[in-house]
Amino acid sequence: MRSLVQFIYRFHIGLIFLLLQGICIYFLFQHNKFHKSIFVNSSRTISGQLYEQRDLLSDYLRLNEINDTLAWENAQLKNREISSFVDLQNNLALINDTLMKRKFLFTSAKVINNSVNKRNNYIT
Repeated sequence: MRSLVQFIYRFHIGLIFLLLQGICIYFLFQHNKFHKSIFVNSSRTISGQLYEQRDLLSDYLRLNEINDTLAWENAQLKNREISSFVDLQNNLALINDTLMKRKFLFTSAKVINNSVNKRNNYIT
């Protein structure tokens, strides 16, 4: 509390100036339509830009969730491809039949660690 009183005592001239400046700006925007319209338009522009940046940030933060969904969907689509099945009879090409044996089963995965600069590289 004492330091607050010392701060006010030290900078009382500057604080009074800022208070009077704020009052003058308030009266200017309240009683002058031109300045009021410029202030309203500027504040709408600034708030629009802030909302746009917030939306971009929230979209960026949701990318991890979207990537997981896309990886799962890709695995499901790869499992349906004819190339992931082996035809037991050469003349038939039915996927959902017992004449086809599954060659591959795709699953979605996440890379935790990898190396690219060694002789034997790995992906975890």
